[in-house]
Amino acid sequence: MDTRNLDGLKPGFREKVKGILRELGSRFGEPNAYVASGRRTREEQARLVKAGYSKTIRSKHLTGEAADIVPRRLGWKASRAFWLQLGYLATRQGLIWGGFYGL
Repeated sequence: MDTRNLDGLKPGFREKVKGILRELGSRFGEPNAYVASGRRTREEQARLVKAGYSKTIRSKHLTGEAADIVPRRLGWKASRAFWLQLGYLATRQGLIWGGFYGL
């Protein structure tokens, strides 16, 4: 499991993210997904908002309570099946899946 970008996450949240990564690996092939972005500074978040990659400066990434999980090979261009599976696994862990924000 790729543990980069997990260090800044809050401990309880980090364990849930690890569980999601393990399940994605078993469903889609290991190693499949990783945390592309975890905890961010205000400056990093402001740059992402300005570039249009994030919608709010008050992101949970600032507190270590958000993680962008993407498949290793396809990145943000993953299949709909991957994103729906990620959403399902996140909600099953009691988390809010950011993919619902655009729906």
